[in-house]
Amino acid sequence: MSADDDFAFSDEEEEEIDPVTLCPDLYSAVQKNDTDKSMEFLEMEVPVDFLPEASDENNNKPCTWTMLHWAAFHGNVALTSALLENGANADYKEAKMSAKLRAQAGRAETAPFAVCMNTPLHLAATKGHLRVCWTLLQASYSVDDLDNVGNTPLHLAAAHKNKAVLNCLIEHASLAHKKNNFQNKAIDLCTDKECRALLKAAMSRPVLSEVEREEVQHKHLDELVDYEESIQSVDMDSKNINIEELEEKLRSGIEFGISSEVAELGENLIKELRLEQKLKKQINDLKENAPIITQTLYCDYVNSLEETVSEVQKLVDPESPDSSALSEMVETAKALCKTAHSEYWLQVATKSVSDVECATEATVKLMGRLKESIAKAGMNEANEDLISAGTKVHSRLTSEVELLRAKESFPTVKLPPSDPEEMSSKELKEYWVEDDPEKPINIGKIQETREWPLPPEDTGVYDWIPSVAYSSLKSACDRLSAALTSGSEVGANPSLLEEATDVFNLKTVDVKILEQKNEEDKATAVAAAEKMAKKLKKKKKK
Repeated sequence: MSADDDFAFSDEEEEEIDPVTLCPDLYSAVQKNDTDKSMEFLEMEVPVDFLPEASDENNNKPCTWTMLHWAAFHGNVALTSALLENGANADYKEAKMSAKLRAQAGRAETAPFAVCMNTPLHLAATKGHLRVCWTLLQASYSVDDLDNVGNTPLHLAAAHKNKAVLNCLIEHASLAHKKNNFQNKAIDLCTDKECRALLKAAMSRPVLSEVEREEVQHKHLDELVDYEESIQSVDMDSKNINIEELEEKLRSGIEFGISSEVAELGENLIKELRLEQKLKKQINDLKENAPIITQTLYCDYVNSLEETVSEVQKLVDPESPDSSALSEMVETAKALCKTAHSEYWLQVATKSVSDVECATEATVKLMGRLKESIAKAGMNEANEDLISAGTKVHSRLTSEVELLRAKESFPTVKLPPSDPEEMSSKELKEYWVEDDPEKPINIGKIQETREWPLPPEDTGVYDWIPSVAYSSLKSACDRLSAALTSGSEVGANPSLLEEATDVFNLKTVDVKILEQKNEEDKATAVAAAEKMAKKLKKKKKK
């Protein structure tokens, strides 16, 4: 047989498993209070009416505890509900209906069916599992069923001092005067002061007919539904929610026996409402104390608001339609925190350089931080006065750095000799010899076009390229001129402005000297070009 055949055979075997064969496994899982495994078996539709046969494990006696008994004993609400949904109370309901029909037919009363004695409700009452008691009452389990010595669930709740269960059973019209086989009422088995008070009050009430008792029981079950629905239907977007009233309703509901799911929902609603109140207050506090420019203000108002926002986001699902108002508040809070954050760091960045008398290259890094802080503040709609103050400081410092750089940007150039008359023609010629003939610096030139030595056809004028020395010196002078203008406008350091002005005045003289030389060089070059052009024309005529 091949591996594929083995695989196919295994699949076939797995498909043919009869759920009934898993009944002992389900029973064992429920008995051990293993909810996950039990649920897996229930999803496989394993029957829930299985009872183990007599064996050494149970002293060779028939087992009377059903799976529902074990779930009730453990107080496992989820498993109790699941077993009931799968028909775990079918035999009980059938027995109760049979007894009712027998009574309606006027037949003689017989001994109770075994399934109606020592019920799961007895175990839940003994252990004090209030929510399991409610689940069983909703599944039609009766408060009048007896155990093997005539105790009702009320007897057992009283004997074990389970006040919440006791109160539930009393309100469900349990018979407080009912006696067990030893002629004891529930109060006779009770030693707890508060439980005895409940029983005394119950015994003082008028005795109800069976019809009246049924009405009370239906009303009691409806009251549980009302409690749960009143909590489940809370509209978070409503402006009229009273948190204190909701807290009291939840407290009463938990005492009454609402489900853990509804209780958790109610607790989350209250927490959400409290957070909403807290969030709203902190948003207003931040607005009132803006702009945030000190560490104390930042810690008191920004950090605390960010913590609350984090709490809200952990609790509230932003996709839920019920959280739209709170989600809007969260976005508002985030925006305010961003604004406050940018204001604080703008103030820090401004303060770090505001006392600088005159900027230097050492100040540039701090200026970069200030520039970034100003940009972020603008994006986050920060306080305009803070942005203006930061911008003013940054502009001053920027102008001072530019003045320093512009001062140092002047190239070293060769100026015409101050006393050319005392120099020979050879010395004058050698004076302007370029260090690198391929890259002339001191003398400009005509841009040679395809018509050379003729001028360009389109303009008829030679294009003159000034010398590198003249161009670079003039450019540096123009740069310093612009820096002086800007520095004067933004209040740059007066001493620096004065120094820069002196440099500018000196360099302006040099520029004028080279400008004159440039014009002379241009005239000489153009004359030479025109001469060459004439020769070319004569040559063409020949």
